[in-house]
Amino acid sequence: MDDSDSRSRSDEGSDQETDLATILQYLIRSGQVQIISSTYDEDLCLGSRIPKIKHKPNTASLDKSEFALQTKQSSGLGLPRPKQQGSSLTSMLLNRERGMFTYDGFSSRERCKIGNRYLPNEMTVLARYGGKAFCGVYSQNGDYFISACQDRQIRLYKTEDGNFKLFNSIQARDVGWSVIDVAFSPDCNHFVYSSWSSALHLCSLTGDSNNQETLSLSPNDRRFCIFSVVFSSDGKDILGGANDRCLYVYDRECNQQSLRINAHEADVNTVAFADATSQILYSGGDDGLAKVWDRRTLSEANPKPVGYLAGHMDGITYIDSRGDGRHLITNSKDQSIKLWDIRVFSGSQAQSNTRRAVQDQTWDYRWQEVPRRLYNPKQKLEGDTSIMTYRGHSVLKTLVRCRFSPLVTTGQRYIYTGCGVGRVVIYDTLTGKIKRELPGHHACVRDVSWHPYRHEIVSSSWDGIVGHWTYSWRETHESDEDETDDSVRHCIPIIYTRGTHYDVGFDVGRTFSGIIHQFLNVAGPLNEEYLPVYESTEGRKVYEETLSCVKKRFPQYVQELQGTADGAGVPFYKLFLLHMDNITPNVVKNQSINGGGTGCSTICVNQHTEELLGHTEDALAELLNHFYFVSAHIVSDSPQGHWGVKEERFTSLCYAGHLPGYTMNYNHHGLVFSINTLSAKRLNSAKTPRHFITRALLSAENFEQAQKILRDDGCGAADGCSINMTFLRQEGDRLFHNAEMAPAEPGTHESQLNILTASPGENLFHCNNSEARMTALKQHTNPKNRQDVIEMLGDQTGTEYRVFQEFGDDDHVKTLAVGIFDCIERTWTIYADNPTKTEPLVVLPLILKKSCC
Repeated sequence: MDDSDSRSRSDEGSDQETDLATILQYLIRSGQVQIISSTYDEDLCLGSRIPKIKHKPNTASLDKSEFALQTKQSSGLGLPRPKQQGSSLTSMLLNRERGMFTYDGFSSRERCKIGNRYLPNEMTVLARYGGKAFCGVYSQNGDYFISACQDRQIRLYKTEDGNFKLFNSIQARDVGWSVIDVAFSPDCNHFVYSSWSSALHLCSLTGDSNNQETLSLSPNDRRFCIFSVVFSSDGKDILGGANDRCLYVYDRECNQQSLRINAHEADVNTVAFADATSQILYSGGDDGLAKVWDRRTLSEANPKPVGYLAGHMDGITYIDSRGDGRHLITNSKDQSIKLWDIRVFSGSQAQSNTRRAVQDQTWDYRWQEVPRRLYNPKQKLEGDTSIMTYRGHSVLKTLVRCRFSPLVTTGQRYIYTGCGVGRVVIYDTLTGKIKRELPGHHACVRDVSWHPYRHEIVSSSWDGIVGHWTYSWRETHESDEDETDDSVRHCIPIIYTRGTHYDVGFDVGRTFSGIIHQFLNVAGPLNEEYLPVYESTEGRKVYEETLSCVKKRFPQYVQELQGTADGAGVPFYKLFLLHMDNITPNVVKNQSINGGGTGCSTICVNQHTEELLGHTEDALAELLNHFYFVSAHIVSDSPQGHWGVKEERFTSLCYAGHLPGYTMNYNHHGLVFSINTLSAKRLNSAKTPRHFITRALLSAENFEQAQKILRDDGCGAADGCSINMTFLRQEGDRLFHNAEMAPAEPGTHESQLNILTASPGENLFHCNNSEARMTALKQHTNPKNRQDVIEMLGDQTGTEYRVFQEFGDDDHVKTLAVGIFDCIERTWTIYADNPTKTEPLVVLPLILKKSCC
């Protein structure tokens, strides 16, 4: 059921009611009238976000399936190879030159494996229309692209060498709402289109608007539309699915309708052929069922499908066949895509469960918000025989389409789909996870098409834009090892840079552009909390007055952050929102932040022969693989900011897109410190966010200056954190300090500060918001040396919060890295995994000013 049709119709009523209904339907179809419910949220089709999907892909059935085995083989996963060969791109190229491959060059599977590292990620505008773009598909050979728009124009492009050249534009006939579907003939000489009309229209690619062949279908309904149309592999037949619940087959040789099958209990939204034989048909409709038909046994008098596929909870909007005669995918208004094997049909109980679930739906996908229960259903329907379910996109407004990625270039490893909130979404078929989210449109993306031989996707959106997606190295840096477990990282990149604040920021952004882009795409709090509040009037006010405050006190760090944004090619406001953390939602919504278990653990050992500061860097799981070292030397011509700093030199472990200073750090004055986040009940607008205070801390020359920076006299902190620190060059005995900085009290202009000090012979422990971690640490003997610290920082006792936080893939919080500063040896040891089980990743020397040595 597409945009202009109603969810249910009644044949009863007076002639007057029928006339009024007809008029209203015409006005709706023509776009002159739109029905809006009280819960309508226009932002849903203006690039907004969908709620957080809690769905964890269950691959149990998929992992055992023939589909998984075939896909792994065709996409180059698990290729047998000698151990010494390696599978990185550089290793594969080197070994090819050495003649170590079976073929003269790469096999098709090896080419897919390489190509899948460079999926489309950047959009350029191919065309901008005056109406909604409904359809856009490549021809089977990839030489042509056809686009249909609500302006009634069908545009044809030649696509040789990735260049789109418009060579024909045809005015569609008998269009009520829009051209609904288009399809190329297999020989690419003709195309067919459908609309709210009793006939299909067949055109030559090089023909004109006056040379269109009308293919009459003779439907029984006065209001009739073919929602989905496709050619058979030999081009002799055209298959269509219609709003009168029927399947139609038009015989081009006989020039007449050859078959009309009463197929579904509601609108037939989509049809497809199973394979090149064109004997097996698939259909899907608003009854939520997908049906499999065999043309050889079809009878108009007694139409019976050979099988049913049941499991969706709302109507099906699109079907795409894998082309192997066995597997297909279905897109649905229940906000999911399902993968099916037609050798396993669904029983009668499953069919009944689907019908009941569809009947229980009370929303209209054309103008209402998606019920949250559909985004995160508690369980799948009983009897669901699909082998995999994919969630993370939105089906709204129209019949959103999904497809398998091409066999030649990807091994059909991916499913890609349009989205009701302006994105193209690419799923990894083997994991169920989103591989790429491609935002770029401001309205629903209805159709998507992947070039059969090139890594190029075209998206057609209701914002009137046809987007052309290709790979850009600036957008994302793919892992060179596709089979590596992403749950643990064994390398941390580092940049050495010198210049002004803006120069340093730009270098960081340019160097780590891919990591920053990836993180912004997956950052849950940013996309689900900060950005929605930022878009409100109250949220924007909090943002602007906080930014104004920071510009007055620390303009150099705003310039540094702007440099990072410019270098990475990302919006500045997104990075600044990351640095505001929970300030905006807390102030606007009075939303209390529960930070239990989301922070780090620090151990300071101040013994005669050991002076150590050990730290676990814990953060939200999406930050795993999204951090790097920055070693910077900044020299300014004049004093900068509130503290008049002219020179800074430091090394810091940084989260992607963040300023240095908020994790583990040291500067050339000998300051060594780590940060533990504190969650305050009340945060402040128009105050200094903690990220900027800890960034300023990197300039401190002594403990007195450090205290002044943390107090931030004249403004005060907007939120809180704990700083564990010592100065390597301090005179007298070694002292470790724990400074807990809290937000400024109302009416005051200074942070609250509480300081604890560990003198020689004493130790100091700090765990962020977690009694469980502190209890675990206290079970160990009082630490006296490095090994004791390693054992404590690697502790994994506890059922919910652990010192080394690592349970599994579903962790909300993970330990990203472990660091140990040795104040006597003047080294910084970094572990990328549990220090009790791995060797250090790197040992960095703590390089200070000569006068400090």
